[in-house]
Amino acid sequence: MFVIQDGYAYTVSESTGYKISFDVDGKMVVDTTSTISITNQELLSYEEMFKKMNFKASIQELRKQYIATNASSGDISYLVDKIYTAFDDEELSKKLEDDVVYKTVVKIENFLDDCVISFDKNGGTGTMADVRKEVGDKYKLPTCAFTAPSNKRFKEWKIGNTSYDVGDEITLSESITVKAIWENIPQYTLTFDANGGTGTMDSVTKYEGEKYLLPESTFTAPEGKEFSKWLIGEDEYEVGAEITVTANATVKATYVDETNEEPQG
Repeated sequence: MFVIQDGYAYTVSESTGYKISFDVDGKMVVDTTSTISITNQELLSYEEMFKKMNFKASIQELRKQYIATNASSGDISYLVDKIYTAFDDEELSKKLEDDVVYKTVVKIENFLDDCVISFDKNGGTGTMADVRKEVGDKYKLPTCAFTAPSNKRFKEWKIGNTSYDVGDEITLSESITVKAIWENIPQYTLTFDANGGTGTMDSVTKYEGEKYLLPESTFTAPEGKEFSKWLIGEDEYEVGAEITVTANATVKATYVDETNEEPQG
């Protein structure tokens, strides 16, 4: 016989109830360190306990095994067998009434239908709230709200060994963990071209997307010329202009005729 207290089941030995739980295989585990007095407690049969029991332990594992075994047929017999196995003692041979077993299975299945989607930042920072859905629901993977580790950026989501992009739709059959996958941000080099002048300027390496202020030219202009602007591709930039680095680039000096000012007398 059993008693229920605070949503947990206790198996009865004389005047003491020992708390029971279930391991990952669905086997009943008796915890003799967690006891209650059963004085004036209502004693319950298997059937009554099935009706009142709040199954809190190993239910996701039961659900996983149930789906793996019966995903196509929808047959509940496997889960019924797991219930019998969970209550493994002398009365195991007593056959429960079919309607009681069926109602119990339905109750457990309804409880198990919650699939929890949790997010793993995988070295990043920040939080993303768990999402609860029912078995069979579709779910579109969201934009990553975690902050990437230093010098990395979000690449994709991973569930188990399968990679997914933001917006990909999955069909839920169990609780899952969605892990953020990061990749190194590429680095690009800006190389300075004297374009007929003389001297050198050190190249600059920046991360993709990083801002950079174009410097003063330290090249010596060709004779009769003076520095004018920087040229990147077909675009001209003044000294001090801010650019966004997106690729390797050559920053070329351009020149104009030197301005000769009339002496003042």
